Amino acid sequence: MQRLIIIGGVVAAALIVILANAFYIVSLDQQAIVLRFGQYQYAVNADGSQRGAGLHFKVPVIENVIYYDKRNMGFDLDSAEIIAADQQRLNVDAIARWRIKDPTQFFRAATSMENGLAQLRQGLAAGHHLRPARQCDAAYQDVPSVEHDDSRHRDHRRPHPSGRPA
Repeated sequence: MQRLIIIGGVVAAALIVILANAFYIVSLDQQAIVLRFGQYQYAVNADGSQRGAGLHFKVPVIENVIYYDKRNMGFDLDSAEIIAADQQRLNVDAIARWRIKDPTQFFRAATSMENGLAQLRQGLAAGHHLRPARQCDAAYQDVPSVEHDDSRHRDHRRPHPSGRPA
């Protein structure tokens, strides 16, 4: 009798673990692809996909889910030197903004998010090394300054006649 209880407990625990791995959640700011034995099956919450965000079912052990961020992402680029039209050298510090529009294509090209970021960095860095001193059509005076005019941040609304804020 005791042996039957132990076997029943082990089977129940195994079923709970399998069922817990059978469901996955894709939030609104994520997109996912489902792989069966490593091969692409379908996308979830991607642009143009029929499956939206929420709770979904997958076959445990056979299917795997890879999540990608749906939001705009970015990272800092190395600073580069640009020569303005008036021959002054400008040091430009830039960022790259990007997002994954098609997770299927991203998976086929990069497999994982880390590989995709490495490929993007490598491509952008190669562009920096090919053109170490870029030409710029703008003169130095036309380039916006980092120093901002504080008048843009002031509240220009007229005060209310009673003295209360508008």
